[in-house]
Amino acid sequence: MSRRRALALLALALLCTMYLARIGGFVLQDPDEGRYAEIPREMLETGDWVTPRLFYVKYFEKPPLLYWLTALSFRAFGLTEWAARLVPALSGIVTVVLTFFLGARLAGTRAAWIGAGVLTTMPLFFALSQALLIDMLLTACMTATMLGVAAAHVADDKRGWALLVAFTAALGVLAKGLVALALPGAIALAFLLATRDFATIRALLGWPAVLLFLVVAVPWFVVVSLRNPEFFEFFFVREHLQRFLASAPGKVGHREGPFYYVPVMLLGPAPWTLVAGVLAATAAGRRAFLAIPREVRLLLLLWAGIVVGFFTLSTSKLATYVLPALPPLAILAGAWIDRALEEHALSQRVIGVLRGMLLGLGGTLALLALVAWPLYERIAGWTHSEASDVLLIAGVVSWTALALLAAGVASHLLRLERRGRPA
Repeated sequence: MSRRRALALLALALLCTMYLARIGGFVLQDPDEGRYAEIPREMLETGDWVTPRLFYVKYFEKPPLLYWLTALSFRAFGLTEWAARLVPALSGIVTVVLTFFLGARLAGTRAAWIGAGVLTTMPLFFALSQALLIDMLLTACMTATMLGVAAAHVADDKRGWALLVAFTAALGVLAKGLVALALPGAIALAFLLATRDFATIRALLGWPAVLLFLVVAVPWFVVVSLRNPEFFEFFFVREHLQRFLASAPGKVGHREGPFYYVPVMLLGPAPWTLVAGVLAATAAGRRAFLAIPREVRLLLLLWAGIVVGFFTLSTSKLATYVLPALPPLAILAGAWIDRALEEHALSQRVIGVLRGMLLGLGGTLALLALVAWPLYERIAGWTHSEASDVLLIAGVVSWTALALLAAGVASHLLRLERRGRPA
């Protein structure tokens, strides 16, 4: 086995350990996790895999892919929290791997490694991989779809990649509805028109790709509509059009203002937003950004911008909705840092900022953990939580603080060691 392959397997093992180790360590949280676990449990009990039910009442708000996969996980591993959260955790791992391969195609291997590491450590991305929600599964499908678009753009024979786009887009529709077709479609169309790549547009709209999409995506919608005549109006009108416009009776959706996603996009990818700010503040950092090929920048910025822009226009907003914007931002950050490393002074500045963030954040979390351990019963009372949940969170915070402090101290010692070496 080559050294490169061994390192890749080690990185994958560490990724799986990080994303799978704790998913069974805390109870399912209401309302969403309880809902998305109960529906597949009832599928197994009733044997009806067509009509989703929640507490034996028809539930048509979302398509069935997450329910199906979670039901299979329950069947394989039992009715446990670990089995319930396995699908989003695996979706997170798959998204990181897809981000690496797409980053390698767009910006090179080193940039791909950095980008995958950036995505893995984004707090919003990691947190949502540990929760039984649909958004991580949708993000995995969308990332695969965009990988197919990017590959088709540069391929001589585009047919195979077009089929991949069709298949993964269809899975996305089965995961969360038409948004999984509309968003990648808008991104791909904007990018391919801007680059005048009409051949790829024709391939994506060719009959083999369209047929595959219809074969995968449409049958469940037809069958569930035949069995439940009320499904079409509820799912397509109420849950799509009216939820986007927040015009349904009963105030469908989560009404938020136009700047709702500003803090989400600043804090969700942290600390990497601070690194981007440090790079953007210097002329050398801006040159490093412009060193990224124009088409790569265009694709990644369109991808992230259209996702965030779409949900900003919607009156129904949740922080989880913009999760599909994080993979392109991670690739962009990886390519930017990769170019910045070519300049010694700039790379030292970036490494210094990262070291400071590791030590600062690790110290803050350690202090919080030291306060939480002796006061966990009072904290549980103040927050109306279970004492066991507070202890669990305190343990996670403690281990996170230890890891951050260890990484920060190690990087500082390596810096001192390099300084002490003779020139």
